[in-house]
Amino acid sequence: MGLVKTYEHHPFVFPYNLSSVKVSDFPSKEEVTHFYNSTKTGLNKFDLNLVLSWLQQDVNYINSRKLNFCGIEFIKSCNQIDKFDFVLIDGSEFTGDVELQYVWGAKVIALDDINAYKCYSAYRRLSEHYGYAVIAQDLNLRGGYAFFERMH
Repeated sequence: MGLVKTYEHHPFVFPYNLSSVKVSDFPSKEEVTHFYNSTKTGLNKFDLNLVLSWLQQDVNYINSRKLNFCGIEFIKSCNQIDKFDFVLIDGSEFTGDVELQYVWGAKVIALDDINAYKCYSAYRRLSEHYGYAVIAQDLNLRGGYAFFERMH
């Protein structure tokens, strides 16, 4: 509720308390385990069992709050938005890549934690795509970040 209170006098700000994606969009424990064991990132600073407990916590939270629907699609629908101008992907440790699918086409996409499960694949997809160009990045600051601009 702090966000709502902070921006209550700004009529152009619309806070939503939603999950960006539905539970079925989350990776499985097996997918996270495979990534953890095959891709060395900042995530490996933590024990695998702890990482898997984070995944379960995220799923439990969504289910307990009855938020098991795609918040990104909901927001697009409510506001009649086809493509966003700016997107920051910095939510759950496990949803960055699927969130990218829902916001693809945004003019600017910012990714946090590109050296972790969260946005590792999203960073690579955007870096290799002809339609987006890196406009700023730092691979070494904390978990790394990058900003991409759509080229056409």
